[in-house]
Amino acid sequence: MLTGKWSPVEHRRFLFGLKLYGRGKWMKIAKKCVLTRDYTQVASHAQKYFKKQKIKIPKVVRDVKSQNWWNEIMLRRNIQSCHLGQSSSHTLTC
Repeated sequence: MLTGKWSPVEHRRFLFGLKLYGRGKWMKIAKKCVLTRDYTQVASHAQKYFKKQKIKIPKVVRDVKSQNWWNEIMLRRNIQSCHLGQSSSHTLTC
């Protein structure tokens, strides 16, 4: 496992895992998306990320209502164009 500052790739994988699995699923995000960090590091990164964003994240981001919320956040933060890859579908494989 790595220590220290998160790379941009690790952070993109964290965001993808958050979208895929939802808040609080740090073990899944660590094991299936951010392979270079353990779940406590993912949880710590999430805590800092949410504090920095100063937004409340719904516990489930996979339902339709939350999906609209996620898309709105992605647009506001300009993440779609610069963080989730180069393809037009904005996908990232875990």
